[in-house]
Amino acid sequence: MTEKAAATPDSDSEPDKDREGTTEEGDCYVDWGDVEDTELLITHITDDRVIKQALFPSPGSSASYAKGGGKPKTEYHWMLAKLLFTGHKSYGDAFRIALECKENKRGACLRKLWSNKIKNRLA
Repeated sequence: MTEKAAATPDSDSEPDKDREGTTEEGDCYVDWGDVEDTELLITHITDDRVIKQALFPSPGSSASYAKGGGKPKTEYHWMLAKLLFTGHKSYGDAFRIALECKENKRGACLRKLWSNKIKNRLA
């Protein structure tokens, strides 16, 4: 990891006193210290061949998104977020707001927030 990357805290890896535990507006801090959540995330990836291949393609076999050959990884991050956080005992209420949001801009923003939680955990 570069010094610059090490100096920049990840929004989901270090608790922010202002964000911790908040469920306002469909977002909350996710504590990835809970091993069960990480194990469940890994299980969802390994059990679904499509998600696994999309996020971790074997060498030379990935479809070119630019040429219309597949979905962007963000769609798979969103799929994993739905699998992991729907009905979750700690994060389910905040995630439900993102799922049920009917406003286009706000809904897209909330989906991106939750997708990024998955992306950041996998990074």
